[in-house]
Amino acid sequence: MLKECGGLTSSKNPLHLAILISFFLLLGLCYHMLNSIE
Repeated sequence: MLKECGGLTSSKNPLHLAILISFFLLLGLCYHMLNSIE
């Protein structure tokens, strides 16, 4: 189980990291837009 978790953030799978980063950036953007509307 630890091996699987470590594999997600290892340099062998940079795609997973890129998806995570873009996902959090998208969340932050939506949160910022919702706050600016109110």
